[in-house]
Amino acid sequence: MVNQKYFDQIYGIRLLLLLNEKHYVKDWIEAIEKQRKELEEKSLAERKRNLTGYVYKQPLYEKLQIMQLKQQAGMAVDLKWLAAQRKETMFGNIYWGEEANRFWDNNIQNTLLAYQILKGAGEHRDELDAIARYFLEQRKDGQWRNTFESSLILETILPELMVDDKKPEPASISLNNEGNVVVFPFNKVIDPETMTLSKKGNAPVYFTAYQQFNNPKPEKVSKDFTVKTTLKQNGVEVKTLKAGTLTALEVEVNVRSDADYVMIEIPIPAGCSYENKIQSFWGVETHREYFKHKTSIFCAKLKAGYYKFSIQLQPRYSGNYVLNPAKAEMMYFPVFYGREEMKRVGIK
Repeated sequence: MVNQKYFDQIYGIRLLLLLNEKHYVKDWIEAIEKQRKELEEKSLAERKRNLTGYVYKQPLYEKLQIMQLKQQAGMAVDLKWLAAQRKETMFGNIYWGEEANRFWDNNIQNTLLAYQILKGAGEHRDELDAIARYFLEQRKDGQWRNTFESSLILETILPELMVDDKKPEPASISLNNEGNVVVFPFNKVIDPETMTLSKKGNAPVYFTAYQQFNNPKPEKVSKDFTVKTTLKQNGVEVKTLKAGTLTALEVEVNVRSDADYVMIEIPIPAGCSYENKIQSFWGVETHREYFKHKTSIFCAKLKAGYYKFSIQLQPRYSGNYVLNPAKAEMMYFPVFYGREEMKRVGIK
């Protein structure tokens, strides 16, 4: 926390409520909120007078703690503000905060507080389910980050998963009524015909069905990812390349929501070869694979936002060529994707 004194104040009030929920703490909560507001205003004023380069901003974790205290004390809380702070993954699951190594102010701790606040407010079943799915989504490696966070998550969501104190039914699916599948991940290639799917159990199952085929006239798709490609020589965007001049094939990717295991496929114009095959050991890239006709860039995680990737090319053979569309997709859920349109490029 920014200031240990303020951190202790909040925990002091929480301790009083734990000891006796009838303690009158409204005045103390209002005093803490006033302190934070004055501190932010003072910090901003000093920044405007160039007295400091730092502007104090109250951490989200602290704001959520105060909101929970207000709720426990019977004070009004602004649930619209809480909804405005939430973020969303590509699967539609919701969370608060940023993934960080900080012990408190991170995506897990903030989302736990948001869950408890919404549960206390009542009538937010859809949001609570989306948060629970987010926690399950974070177990993609088979575990949460540490034992402490694991215990807090289970303590928070397990009561909602238990119905009448009964053990939740494991998730299972049946494809075309051919027995039950209970071991995941599961994949199967089927003939192109009508397909039926049924699911049992309380836990969510992410099911994806897709087909692959040659598309002779692909159109631009800006659904989950927005992809744009440009060719530049000497830092200037060009439509026609000059042979023998270093060329940058730049790909801009705008990610709608947080996504894991993303692959960006970047086709190479037939009249060009690679100037180099560098690997990016910084930023969001995990690995690059250079093929004769395309480059595949792998990213373990892409947060919602804007990214730029660049490939160095050397135009060699004069002529008119097709630049096939670059594409970004989730590797294990390829129905989440975005694609550039087909373009033409000349080399002189």
